[in-house]
Amino acid sequence: MTLPFMLPRARDLRLGLSDIFEATLNWRLWTALGWHDVRQRYRRSTIGPFWLTLTMGINITAIGLLWSLIFNISTHDFVPHLCLGFMTWYLITGMINEGAMAFIASAGLIRQIRQPIFLYMLWTIWRNLIVFGHNFVVYVVVVAIYQVPVNVNTALVLVTFPLAMLSITWVPCVVGMISTRYRDIPQIVISVLNILFYVTPIIWRRDQLGDRQLIADLNPLTHVVEMISAPLTGKLPTLLNWECTFALILFGWGFTVLFFSRFRARVPYWL
Repeated sequence: MTLPFMLPRARDLRLGLSDIFEATLNWRLWTALGWHDVRQRYRRSTIGPFWLTLTMGINITAIGLLWSLIFNISTHDFVPHLCLGFMTWYLITGMINEGAMAFIASAGLIRQIRQPIFLYMLWTIWRNLIVFGHNFVVYVVVVAIYQVPVNVNTALVLVTFPLAMLSITWVPCVVGMISTRYRDIPQIVISVLNILFYVTPIIWRRDQLGDRQLIADLNPLTHVVEMISAPLTGKLPTLLNWECTFALILFGWGFTVLFFSRFRARVPYWL
């Protein structure tokens, strides 16, 4: 539901859509800035960004073996599920947490250089996709060790991954704009994501809930994670996963376009 005061005028809507379109076309700039951020973070490091991969691999190995032992679960079933769950969760939380600070961190550039506002959000999203790409090495190792099925369903990830990204990438834009006005929002976002981690099937599986699977189904992040992890384990996403993903894309981006168009011009003044 959109509140009347959030509805943009026709001129604001045209400028908002133009900002998004112009930022997307300027892909050479935000992809270069994303690569620069990752290189800058690991400059003079011996293995560079692959420290992220190493950290991810150690976490998955330690938690996977410990959880499998405590709950008497087969590591062949649980470790691949845990690996893909962690990879996707770090991608989601990285985009949302960094998105909440994207405009604030770029305050100097926004005030001094005329660029589309949406470009700063694409910069943040791309930076986290680079990190996800590095972590994908862990999945390849897990596939080799635990003989994860790689079949025709695996190729479906070429469709489900972009859809999953579309269903979640509008969130950083909304929280980023609200955070410029209310600086307590980033801390609230971190707290909410910490709670959502425990109700998202990452360190547990949905089928372990028995007749309480509604807890997982009502969590939108469950469907984002499943759209990426199901094909990569040789399975198909459920019909509910597809329905919720398309609903998130439709309503999420519909709301975001209206919200962004309405308040885009105020971002430089809030910084």
